[in-house]
Amino acid sequence: RMVFATVERSKTQLVATTHSWDCVKAFAEANQGGGIDGYLVRIDQIDDRLEPTTYTMPDLANAAAQGIEVR
Repeated sequence: RMVFATVERSKTQLVATTHSWDCVKAFAEANQGGGIDGYLVRIDQIDDRLEPTTYTMPDLANAAAQGIEVR
């Protein structure tokens, strides 16, 4: 939550990469009160193309609560 508060206060954008489920879950939990305009984007390689799948904060909260793999 501190990171999001700092980003909001400084009017900047944060881009992070991870393979950690703990980080993904913490990202979703940090928005429990709403207000974070964030997305998780998973990138899959299909043949010779890269295909993004975007999860909104509500999508991510549901996935984290149910243990659905989004990484």
